[in-house]
Amino acid sequence: QGVSVNGFRKYLESDHFELMADLRDKGDHVTFYHRETGHRKSQYFVLVEEQDEVVAIEMKGYVDPEIFNSADARITLYG
Repeated sequence: QGVSVNGFRKYLESDHFELMADLRDKGDHVTFYHRETGHRKSQYFVLVEEQDEVVAIEMKGYVDPEIFNSADARITLYG
């Protein structure tokens, strides 16, 4: 759509999305953004940047932010 990844990040921030998590692994970059839309209702954007493509995923619902801070938190990448 003619928008850079950094431009899209700036758009999300200007649209009141907050960075929830920023992960990097073997050249891939995954960022989770969150915007509160009501009591235990939220909107999320996940950006997955690989070497030659970018995937943007929009989700609605509730994700407990503590899953990113928990001592039990694990990130598993396949492939």
